[in-house]
Amino acid sequence: MDIEIIRELAKIMSEQKLSKIDIDEDGAHILLEASNNSVVNFANVPQSFPTSAPVINSVPEQKSDINSAANVYEQKSKIVGTLYLATDSTSAPLVSVGSKVKKGDTICIIESMKILNDIAAEVDGTIVEICAKNEQIVDFGQKLFVIS
Repeated sequence: MDIEIIRELAKIMSEQKLSKIDIDEDGAHILLEASNNSVVNFANVPQSFPTSAPVINSVPEQKSDINSAANVYEQKSKIVGTLYLATDSTSAPLVSVGSKVKKGDTICIIESMKILNDIAAEVDGTIVEICAKNEQIVDFGQKLFVIS
């Protein structure tokens, strides 16, 4: 299930002052519940939920992310989840400081709602900083990498 659909459901839930939405679709179970303070919580996506998703590939939204004087780009998370810098615990990191990347190369994985999302480099360049640690929970808009 697309994260944008979930966001839209949460918005509808808030606008309509609903306390709960429970959906079964294509073998996935999504339960959205509002607590007393009206915050929407995501709960219980079964293990049978698909474990991979297409590469998230987007272009920089604004020029403000690019420091033209130093030609530096800050790649930020487009989703909330657990960051993985390698494909598994025994593998080398996908990138490290000094790694050359091309737009579209997978540079990390973010697990969100039991879905592993390959995160692609948004620009060509060299990784100059890794701003989050392996297995750290990252927020939407959080800086992940600096690419020069």
